[in-house]
Amino acid sequence: QEHRAEVAANYLEAWRIELKDHFDEEERLLGPLAPDEDRRRLLEEHAQITEMTGTVEAGDITPAHLAALGQALNDHIRWEERSFFVAIENHATEEQLAKLAEGTHELEKRRWTHSPKREELVQRRLNQKP
Repeated sequence: QEHRAEVAANYLEAWRIELKDHFDEEERLLGPLAPDEDRRRLLEEHAQITEMTGTVEAGDITPAHLAALGQALNDHIRWEERSFFVAIENHATEEQLAKLAEGTHELEKRRWTHSPKREELVQRRLNQKP
C-alpha cells in the first residue's frame, strides 16, 4: 500500500508538471496536422488517460487501476511512435512541418523555464531507465 501511494504520488506529480501540459500542447500543435481518424483517436486516448488520472487523484490506487493506467499510457505512446507521428509526417506539408518545429522549440523553452521541477522529473526518469 505504501509503495502504491508513492507510485501514485510520483505519477500525479509528473501529470501536473509535464503530462497534462504535454497532452494539451500535443492536441494544439499536432492535432490540426493529423488525419481525422488519428486526431479523433488522440483526443479519445487523452480523455481516457485524463479520466483515469482523475480517479487516481480521487484515491483509487488499487493495483488493477494503476496497472490499467500504466498500460493505457504505454499503449498510447507506442501508437504515437508507430502510427500517429508517421501519419503526420506523411500528411503535413513542408511548411506545416517547419511551423511545427518552431512551435515545439518555443514549447520546450517555455517548459524548461516554466517549471523548475521539470528538470528534476526528467532526471528521475532518466535514472530509472535500464
